[in-house]
Amino acid sequence: MDLELEALTKNYGAVQALRTIDLSIGAGEFFTLLGPSGCGKTTLLRLLAGLELPDSGTIQMLGQDITHLPANQRSFNTVFQSYALFPHMNVLENVAYGLFSRGYGKTDAYNRSRDALELVRLTGFENRLPHQMSGGQRQRVALARALVNEPQVLLLDEPMSALDAKLRMEVQVELRQLQQRLKTTFIMVTHDQQEALTVSDRIAVMNKGVIAQCGPVREVFDRPATKFVADFLGTENFIEAERCGERSVRTALGVWELREEVPWEKGSLTIRPEKIQLSEADVPGGWHASVQTALYKGGYQVLLLDNGLRVETDALHNWKTGDEVHAVCSPDALVVLHDD
Repeated sequence: MDLELEALTKNYGAVQALRTIDLSIGAGEFFTLLGPSGCGKTTLLRLLAGLELPDSGTIQMLGQDITHLPANQRSFNTVFQSYALFPHMNVLENVAYGLFSRGYGKTDAYNRSRDALELVRLTGFENRLPHQMSGGQRQRVALARALVNEPQVLLLDEPMSALDAKLRMEVQVELRQLQQRLKTTFIMVTHDQQEALTVSDRIAVMNKGVIAQCGPVREVFDRPATKFVADFLGTENFIEAERCGERSVRTALGVWELREEVPWEKGSLTIRPEKIQLSEADVPGGWHASVQTALYKGGYQVLLLDNGLRVETDALHNWKTGDEVHAVCSPDALVVLHDD
């Protein structure tokens, strides 16, 4: 592995920002720290960058302990939320600034900077000032300025939070494509679930200074471990259940045989809204419900049923408020939640 974090802790007075963080991040991986404000994700990024020191624990890079190594001696570069471009410098000068400070000559620095601008598709923008560019273009300048130093790890602190929704989606795709071309390790902090799912190989969902769940994107999305993770990733459907067998549960909607063992006597299940199917006819193993609210979302509908479940389905049927439906789901789609 590229980066190994062992038992990292960080306190600010009486506030425990990080509590015993253990994490491995592979070389060439796009890894995202995801969570709500105050969960500790930005603190963890600052420890990686060398901008702050942990109270205990270690950070190792390729087997070398870099826990107390100054920021300017780490092969890391950071892209900040605010871009932090110099307003009086043009694009080429902004990108080359770090190279000049490291002793590069003008010709070499500008040639390397032009290569970096080509990477982020900004060739031809060299002479523009930051205020003459869109938010997405300024963000790409900030990326080029970080990449021109050829870091082993690129740290991204909420890099797209200042962009509007459409532009954010475009930059997400560009960022993912860039990372795949460069095969550089990217570590990003965000509170945006869809952003994390779009760009990442793996995500760590954080809550109250700990990692609630870490794994490949699809695994965490489809099989959340706790109610917090499921709720933060937008599942919304929680079903109270009692165990009635090693893999069986009894709920208000019926008895189900699940794919995994049930670790509690009473607890919760979750199911994603898009994994519930609806029909007008009675379905074996299904349940009857009525539509309380129907919301049209373009290519799909969001339905709120009278049993409290939320369903997302394609818009072809055009369900309406008051419609009587029969709902069914595969037991494999039901996830057993553990304690937070």
